[in-house]
Amino acid sequence: MKISCFAEKIQLFIVVTTALSISAWSNADDLTPQVLSLFESKCQECHHPDTNDDFPYLHEGVALKELISDEAVVIGDADASPVFERVVLDADSRKRMPKSRGAEGDDSYRAPLSADEQELIKTWIAQTTEPTVAAAKVVSPPKQKQPTFAVNKPTPTIESPVELAVSDPEPIEIKASVSDDLDRMPSGVSLTEKVHWIFEQRCSQCHTGDYEPELHGTINLAALFSEKDADGAKPLADGVVERILRKVDDSGRMPKSKGDPGDKGFRPILVEAELDAVKKWLDAGRPKNVQRELVSNDDMIASIFDDLKKTREAEQQFYRYLTLTNLFNASDEDGNALIPDMDPHRAAISKLINSLSMNARITRPVAVDEAKTVYRIDLRDYDWEHEDWARVIQHYPYGIRGFNQQKESLIERYTGSKMAYVRADWFTFAVAQPPLYDDIMDKLLGFHDEGDDDDILGKLEDALGVDRKYNLQNGLAMRAGFQFSGVSEANRLIERHDIGSYKGAYWVSYDFTPLSTKRTGQLQLAPLGPVDAELTHEEDHIFGHDGGEMVYSLPNGMQGYMLTTHQGHRLDRAPIEIVQDDNRQDNVILNGISCIACHDQGVKPPIRVADPKGRTLEGMKDEIRPLVEAAGILDFEERKLLEKLYVEPEVLQAAVKKDFDRFARADAEATGGLAGSTEPVIGLYNEFRGAVTARELASEFGMTLEDLLELLDEASDESEAMSVIASSMKRDLPVRRENLLREYIAMVYALGYELMPFIPLGYEDFGGSKYAELIASSDQYITAFGSSGYSRLETASALLSSTHSTETLAQESVLLDGGGKLKVSIQPKLKVGDRATLEIVATADTHIMVFHFSSDKHVTELFPGNSHESTHRPKNKRLQVSWETTSPGGAEHVIVYAARGELTNLAKGEVVGDFTLYNKDDVYSSRGIPKAIRVKDVKESSTIPSRIVQAKIGYFLKD
Repeated sequence: MKISCFAEKIQLFIVVTTALSISAWSNADDLTPQVLSLFESKCQECHHPDTNDDFPYLHEGVALKELISDEAVVIGDADASPVFERVVLDADSRKRMPKSRGAEGDDSYRAPLSADEQELIKTWIAQTTEPTVAAAKVVSPPKQKQPTFAVNKPTPTIESPVELAVSDPEPIEIKASVSDDLDRMPSGVSLTEKVHWIFEQRCSQCHTGDYEPELHGTINLAALFSEKDADGAKPLADGVVERILRKVDDSGRMPKSKGDPGDKGFRPILVEAELDAVKKWLDAGRPKNVQRELVSNDDMIASIFDDLKKTREAEQQFYRYLTLTNLFNASDEDGNALIPDMDPHRAAISKLINSLSMNARITRPVAVDEAKTVYRIDLRDYDWEHEDWARVIQHYPYGIRGFNQQKESLIERYTGSKMAYVRADWFTFAVAQPPLYDDIMDKLLGFHDEGDDDDILGKLEDALGVDRKYNLQNGLAMRAGFQFSGVSEANRLIERHDIGSYKGAYWVSYDFTPLSTKRTGQLQLAPLGPVDAELTHEEDHIFGHDGGEMVYSLPNGMQGYMLTTHQGHRLDRAPIEIVQDDNRQDNVILNGISCIACHDQGVKPPIRVADPKGRTLEGMKDEIRPLVEAAGILDFEERKLLEKLYVEPEVLQAAVKKDFDRFARADAEATGGLAGSTEPVIGLYNEFRGAVTARELASEFGMTLEDLLELLDEASDESEAMSVIASSMKRDLPVRRENLLREYIAMVYALGYELMPFIPLGYEDFGGSKYAELIASSDQYITAFGSSGYSRLETASALLSSTHSTETLAQESVLLDGGGKLKVSIQPKLKVGDRATLEIVATADTHIMVFHFSSDKHVTELFPGNSHESTHRPKNKRLQVSWETTSPGGAEHVIVYAARGELTNLAKGEVVGDFTLYNKDDVYSSRGIPKAIRVKDVKESSTIPSRIVQAKIGYFLKD
C-alpha cells in the first residue's frame, strides 16, 4: 500500500509540474515563430527540400498546414504527432530526432533536444486549431489486410519494476486513426520504411517465397535495383513500379486482381499517397549501401566468453545468448549488406522473449559485442528454468562446435548448458510456432497437455483464474459480435474476461464455418451460447461454434495465444475454411506466429465490417444485439442477459482501449524504438524461413563466399557429395530451408567442424511430425547421430565417403503443400554415355515440372518439356524420365517443382526432341529463384497462388 501511495504521489507531481510547464509556455501569444526557428537550427539539415532525406520538411519556411497534410502533426495532440514522438525518444535510440550517428564528440553526432525545446514543440502542437483539419484528411484506401493504426505509442522508457508490478494506471487516450482510414500508410517514417510497409500490406500476399519477385516487409530493397527484370534490360525495381502504376483495368497490373469491385478476388490499386511513395523511392535510386566488417564465429564466441568472464560465478548459470551474427554478415557480391538495418531484428529478439515470459516486468536483452550481434538473456528475467532452455536446444540443428574448442568448453562449464548460444533467426522460427510455442507457454502457465482429447482450454482458463461459465451466467463478461471480421469468412463473436491471477484481459473468439447451414451457426438467431455455458434452455438460441482463438495478457503486458476446437482441444493450425492469415502465402493460421503478426498492436477491431467507422477502435461496436432485439426472438430473461453481455459501444470501446494501451506500452518498452514500421518478429521469422543462397550460407559459417567455396572445393577432391554441393553453391541455386539440413550435416563435417547431436523438430510450418520423420530417417542424419561412439573424424569419413554420400544425394523426399509426400530418386553411379533414369512418385495428386542442370551449365526442362503431357500426376503413379548423359563429367543436379495447381514455364527455350533447352537467366533470377515458373490458382476465386515445393537431388557424373 505504501508503494502504491508513493507511486500515486509521483504521478500527481508529474501531472502538476507538466501542467505548470505548459501554462508557462501558454502565456506566449504565438509559439510558431519559436518552433520554426528551432526547426531551422536543429532539423533542416536533413528535413529540407534541398536534401535527399525524407519528409516531413522541417525548416523556417514550412507551413503548419503542410505538416498537418504530411501527417507529421496531429491537431491538438502532441503525443499522437510523429514529429513529437521522434524527438522524445531515448537519446541512444536509432530512431530519435535530430538524427545522430556515432558517439558524443563525433562530427556526425547530434544532441537530442533539451527538455524545454521538447516542451515548446508539445505546447505548440497542443495549441494547433481546427481550420486546417481538411488538409489532414487522406482518402481512405480500400481494405486489403488488417489495419495499421496511427497509435500513440509512449516513449520507450523503462518504468520502475515495483510500479509495473503493483499498478496499472488508467490508459491515456489512444487514437486508432485520425480518420476512417483503417490501414493508412504510416507517417513520420523514412521512405524505405514506407515502401517496406506498402510491399508487406499490398504485395506480400502473393510475392513471398517462390513467387518472384519477393515483395514483403523484410526484403533487401537494394537488391531490387541490382537484379534485372524478366526482360533483362532494366532493374527489377523499374518493372515492379511500372506494374504498380498501371490503371485498375490494365492487364498485368499489380496488386494482382480478379473480377470487379466487390468480388472476392478483386484487389484495388494503390492509393495516391502510396503511389507517390513508390515513385519517390524509384527516383531516389539504389538505397545507401552499408558495408560491414565480417564478424567471424570465433569473434562471436569470444564475445560470449568475455561477457561470462566479467560475470560473477553465481550468475553465469543463468546467462544464455541469441545471435544475429549470420544475418549481420550476409552481403552481396559487391560486399553490401543484404540487411542494411539490423534494428528491427534486434527489436524482434526482445519482443519475442518478453512474449514468452511470466515475469511482471519487461526486460530487454543486452548486446555484449560492439557490432550488437550477440544478445544476452538472463533466464530469471522471463521465469525460465534451465530445463526450459534445454528443451529448446535439444532440437537445435546448427549447434556447430570447433571454432574455438577451448572457449566453447569453458562456456559450457560456466553456464552448465551444452549450447548456451543459438542463432536468433532459428530461435524465433522454432519457438514462435508449434510445438515449442505451445510447450513453452504451457510450462510457464503451470499445466501440461495430456494429448489430443485434453481440455486444454479449461486448463488455460484455470491458470488465468477465469471462470468463463460463471462470468457469462452472471453478466460479468462482455461480448461483441460481427457478421464479418478480420480473419473469419463467417460471423464471429469476441468475448472479454478479466484475468483473476494477475492484471490483464482474456479474450476468446467463437468462430463459425461459412459452409454450415445450421441455425445455431447464425449469431443473430442464436446469440446465447456456447452449449456448456448453459445460458438458456431454448436450444435454438444457443450457438454452436466450430473453434476459437484465445488472446490473453501476460503479467508484463505482452500477449499469449492459443487455438482450440469448439470442444476446447488444442489446434496447432486453424482450419482454413473458417479463418485465414493474410500475412502468409498459404493463408494458414499457425498458433503463435500468425497471432503475433496479426495482433501486432494488440487487440484490434474487425476490418471487414460494413461501416468503415467500425474498423477503428473509436468506432468499434457490436453488430449482433441490435439484430436480435429487432427480431424479438428472446424471452424476458434472455433479453436481460443479452443486454448484460452484448454491451453498449462506449463500454466495449473503453475496455478495448485499455487493453490496447496496456499492450502498446509493453510493446514500446520491449522493442525500444527499434521495430520500424512492420511487426519485427514476423520479419526475423521469415528471415529464417526463406530459401538459402550460397552467400547466406557462407555467412552462417562466419566466412566469405570465397572461403566457403574454397573449403568445399578442397573437400570435393575426396568426396563426390561435396562436389555436388559445391557445384550447387557456385551456380547460386538456393536451397529451401526445410531441405537444407541433410546437406548441412555433411558440410559441417567437410569444413572440419562438429555438429552437436539434435532431435529433429516437427516445425508446424514445415509439415509437423512428418517433417521430423523425414530428417530422422535420412542417411546423413543416421550416419552422423545414429551410431554412438563415433569420433568427429570417423563421422566425417562416413558422411563424405563416395559410395554412401552419393547414394544419399541421389534421392530426396519432401512434403507437398496441402499434404502428402514427393519422392525423387536417380541411380547413384553414372558415367558419361549412360542412360540416366529419374523416378518420381507422389502420395497425393500434384502437378510437377522437372529441370536438369548439366555439368556444362545447360538448363533443360525434362518434363513436360516438349512432350505435350499434362503436368498433373495422380497420387502413387510413378513417372520415369530418361535421358542419355553426355560429356563433360562432373556434378549435375535435378530439381523437381510440385504444386497443387497446374505449372507453366513463361521462358522461351529451344526444343530438342522431347526436352526444351533454356538459358539459365531466362528461367532463374540472379538469386536462383525460378522466376519463370508459375502455378495457376487452385480456386479460380482466389488471388493467392499455390505454394511451389521443390525437391533437389544431385549426382556425380564420371568421365
